[in-house]
Parts: sequence; C-alpha cells; structure tokens
Amino acid sequence: MVSQFSALRGCFKFGNFYRYQPHKSLYLFRSRRIKQALKRSLGFTLIEIMIVIGVVGIVSVIGYEGYLNTQKTARDGKRKVDLETIAQALEN
Repeated sequence: MVSQFSALRGCFKFGNFYRYQPHKSLYLFRSRRIKQALKRSLGFTLIEIMIVIGVVGIVSVIGYEGYLNTQKTARDGKRKVDLETIAQALEN
C-alpha cells in the first residue's frame, strides 16, 4: 500500500512548508566526494532547462504551422464543395 505522504518522502516540515532533505542512503557512503556528487546531481541546471524550453518551442512552432496548413486545406475544400453545389443548383 502506498502511503499518502509518499510524495513528501525526503522532505521535512519547516514552518508552513516542506523542505527537501537528502535521502538517508546518502549517508551510507563514507567518502565525502561521493556524498557531494550525489547531492549535486539531484536537480537540473539552468542551461538544461533552457535547452528543453527551446526544443519544446521549436517543436510547437512546427506543429502550429502544420495545424494552420490543415485548416487552410479544409477551408479550401469546403469552398470548392460549396461552389459545386451552387453550380449544380443553377443548372437545374
């Protein structure tokens, strides 16, 4: 059974908010270098986040252009069908 507080694992309450505390397994290592390396690798750097935002932006622009082209094609198809309907009505 998953505890309702599983999302807060590794945190402790400090006033009205929760603060991150490194996992206890970090303290099993005797070497200070290993501890520091593990603590340092817990988050993302600003450069990594900026790269991800840039890639997401580029992909969204490409997708939006495709969406606009699809809309234009659908609009043109509807106009063509409407013109054919009008031409057919005028013949009768």
